[in-house]
Amino acid sequence: MVVKVKNGLIEKIQNLKAGEQILILNDKYLKNWQTPEKVIAYVKNNLNKIGEINIFDIYEVNNFIY
Repeated sequence: MVVKVKNGLIEKIQNLKAGEQILILNDKYLKNWQTPEKVIAYVKNNLNKIGEINIFDIYEVNNFIY
C-alpha cells in the first residue's frame, strides 16, 4: 500500500525498525483539525495493536507486515 503525505510521516513510519512503537489517540477521544487522519489509518491498517495506555492505543512495528 503506497500512500503519499506531504509531511512524510508515513514514509518515516515505514522506515521504523521492528519492535518500535507508536502511540495513537484512542478512538474514544475527539481529534482536532490538525489530526493526520491518513497517517492514523495507515498505522491502524499496517501495524499491530499491542495494547493501550491511558488515552492512547499502542501499535508496534512488525517487519513481517511489509
